[in-house]
Amino acid sequence: MAIKTWIIALTSAAIIIMFQNCAKNPNLNQQASNGTATSASTATTTQPTPPSGQAPQILSSAQNITVAAGQPVDVAITATGPNLQYQWLLNSQPINNATNTLSIASAAAANAGTYTLNVSNAYGTAPISFTLNVTTPNPVIAPPVITTAPASVTAIYDATINTFNVSNDTTPPYDLVVFNVTASGTNLTYQWYKVSSTGTVTAIPNATQATYSFTLNAFGLGGTYRVVVTNAGGSVYADAGLSVHVVPIIDPYPPNKPIP
Repeated sequence: MAIKTWIIALTSAAIIIMFQNCAKNPNLNQQASNGTATSASTATTTQPTPPSGQAPQILSSAQNITVAAGQPVDVAITATGPNLQYQWLLNSQPINNATNTLSIASAAAANAGTYTLNVSNAYGTAPISFTLNVTTPNPVIAPPVITTAPASVTAIYDATINTFNVSNDTTPPYDLVVFNVTASGTNLTYQWYKVSSTGTVTAIPNATQATYSFTLNAFGLGGTYRVVVTNAGGSVYADAGLSVHVVPIIDPYPPNKPIP
């Protein structure tokens, strides 16, 4: 019986000490209620551990591209890493393409700009960018074609009345010379020239229309006239002549002929 009494007394003392400690440290009340007798705990926040693995790595180099309108464009980007995903952007706007290859069957002005490919996976993102320039070549322009060349003109000088009579002028005083050319083509320009008997070609001032006309009042105006028709595709020309003839004067009283 003495041994049992000692155990009970020792146990009771331990309980008394436990309650005294709980009164001094309230944190032990909760621990005591949980059946533990440890020291006070400290609250901690667990930070998420970033995923470990290989982020994408782009092996291709960026290079700007220039193509003519209508030409195809094919760009393939090589990258390494697990579970890669691809997103293409044109001028920072997403475009529908989920592969590492950009293909344009026929480039147009709307396709020009800055392209960016974002290669990503769970471990990061790697971008690569380049510029696509689309040029529009100048259209091929056909040279002019003269469909109706200017017609040559004949004029008669009558010394008795000191006038010129132009063959194709139907309006008095019949001294107007008119040259006209008809040509086909785009954005045509005209220039008329006077060609001398020695072959010298001189531009006529202000003669820049399809029709060139002037009043015939001197023999020196006769000769060859040339019109040159030009556009961005080339030039063509045609010549026309002005022939001036003198009406012979018939003397009714030639020398040595008796006057009636």
